[in-house]
Amino acid sequence: MGMRSDERAGAGRRFNRAVLAVALAGASAVLVCSCSSGNKRATGAGSSAPPSAPRQITATPSGGSGGVGPVVAPNGQGTVALGDRTLTVVHAVRGPGSTARSVTVVVDLSVQNPGASTITAASSSFELMGPEGDMFTVKPGGAASLDGAIAPHATRAGTITFDVPAAATSNMRLLYRPSANAQTAMIPLNIG
Repeated sequence: MGMRSDERAGAGRRFNRAVLAVALAGASAVLVCSCSSGNKRATGAGSSAPPSAPRQITATPSGGSGGVGPVVAPNGQGTVALGDRTLTVVHAVRGPGSTARSVTVVVDLSVQNPGASTITAASSSFELMGPEGDMFTVKPGGAASLDGAIAPHATRAGTITFDVPAAATSNMRLLYRPSANAQTAMIPLNIG
């Protein structure tokens, strides 16, 4: 006589389990063989070459110079002298941001030209660095008073505005680089 449908289903499940068990056993055997042959090579057994000891690699310069790091203002001081200019942060304040999760940071500052030739100030030379190293650029349209030429022995004052996540306003630093090859100034901000 023939098998009932539930008996055939049970027999099919048992067969599938048996096939799966054989496949898993084969895969395990391959894994064990590959691991054990890898251990022989790692310990030097079965290999003619002796194991090599770790060695220290020393970096060598590829040309050029290592550059000069940023000039960092000590906490509580907002003035940094950079060769042909002096940057002074008067204060930084927090305001409502463009979204519910952001705030606006407005930095009031001045750039003084102590030299004998005209220099240029640009709001695009500023960035904010958050506590985790995130960088924020100046919000467009808020710093026209700072942009422009500064005559010898003159000062240009203005504000720059940043839109940043609300969680990033602690331990922020203002970065200023007047040109691509110029030295960078880093000023810790006390945001009020």
